[in-house]
Amino acid sequence: MECIEFAENEIARLEGLKAQEQGKTGGIGDGMPRAPGVKDATYAACQRATDLYDADISLQKRNVIEAKERIEQINILVGLSGTVKARHILIKHYCEGKSWDSLAEEMHYSSRHLKRIGRRAIDIIEKRCH
Repeated sequence: MECIEFAENEIARLEGLKAQEQGKTGGIGDGMPRAPGVKDATYAACQRATDLYDADISLQKRNVIEAKERIEQINILVGLSGTVKARHILIKHYCEGKSWDSLAEEMHYSSRHLKRIGRRAIDIIEKRCH
């Protein structure tokens, strides 16, 4: 899915940026004596940056996990609707957030027709779940 692929690419990008920041610590760890508890400004700035990258990476990883869970739930439910087209439409619209109009253009249907297919699939799912 596009949303998962985007988040995974963002994780890789953030991890690369974090590695670059960690490479800028200049001086720290060079074996030179320093007073206890003293860090140079470069190290402190790099540490703050890597902490921010860690937070962003954790957020993106949570987003990936949540998106995969939503897709798995929708796959189970949409499997009840019985059509591959309906499954595709529901995932694109409800998981990936595509508008009906952009999805209609992508699939070469009218948005009205896609909404009808989506509504029918949801009705089938509701009937089978109750």
